[in-house]
Amino acid sequence: MSIISKKNNSFVLVKNIDSADETQKIKVKVLVLWKTYKSSGNTHEMGTRIHAQVEEDLMKKHLTVLKEGEAVSINTFQLKDYLGEFRTNPYPYKITFFRTTKVKAADDFLEYYPEKYFSDFENILSGKLDKNVLVDVIGQIVNIGPMEQIKTKGKDNSKLDIILRDTM
Repeated sequence: MSIISKKNNSFVLVKNIDSADETQKIKVKVLVLWKTYKSSGNTHEMGTRIHAQVEEDLMKKHLTVLKEGEAVSINTFQLKDYLGEFRTNPYPYKITFFRTTKVKAADDFLEYYPEKYFSDFENILSGKLDKNVLVDVIGQIVNIGPMEQIKTKGKDNSKLDIILRDTM
């Protein structure tokens, strides 16, 4: 499928976004919003089939529209490489907002969408999955280990080991 330009007021599918084109327009449903703390300041992040990162000062501008479970249209944004550990999806780019990014409620978004993108135990245990991409699983908790204090990248963190059993 070819990219549809904004000129005819159409939207581009996430899988067809062109990283060189900053004039595209997409519709997405915000599945999860969370706040991270970085040395450059706070950022708000949205995770779905594409990850978006919004700096704190820009998030304030869009707080009334960017809400979990809500569909929005987004235009005038930039795609940046999405690399490293703990990515929310395998897509190679993430969205970043400009001061000129426009976000509006989208009331005509498809009703059906996968709630989560579950991975089955077979794929996890076989090692086929990218270890840098977070996955969702459903299983029965068999054992919970003790809370451990560990250092990650020089910072203190808590770690909890949980053993799951496949319920299928």
